[in-house]
Amino acid sequence: MSVRAPSADSDVALNVAATYTVLGFSLPYHIDRVSRMLPKLEIRLFEMAREPIEEGLLSNRYDIAVFLTLNNVNPDLAAETLLSSKRRLWLSSKHRLLSRDNVELKEIADEPCIMLSVDEAAHTRFSTGVRLPIGRE
Repeated sequence: MSVRAPSADSDVALNVAATYTVLGFSLPYHIDRVSRMLPKLEIRLFEMAREPIEEGLLSNRYDIAVFLTLNNVNPDLAAETLLSSKRRLWLSSKHRLLSRDNVELKEIADEPCIMLSVDEAAHTRFSTGVRLPIGRE
């Protein structure tokens, strides 16, 4: 997949769709950087869930989209992973599992937990074979 950037003096609009997690955490820096590099480029941002983004890409309403690709199963869309992050298990300083380097997902299935609300967190595909590194800071 190749993308051709407009020249710096082009008056062009780019319609970018993004999910709220990506728009809030990942895109601001990149949007600012592109805006400085291409000051005449009008970047139009659209925030929405993955399903309407996919539909908008297929109907050409959006030129490009940025979202979490884990749940993307649409064969009509080409996707490229730009960034990835590890899943981490964060524990209190006195938790019994803190002495271990890795924990199986099935070992924490019955533990009380807080899951950050990110795009489609409730539908993210996890398997019981996932090993979570213990986060320490």
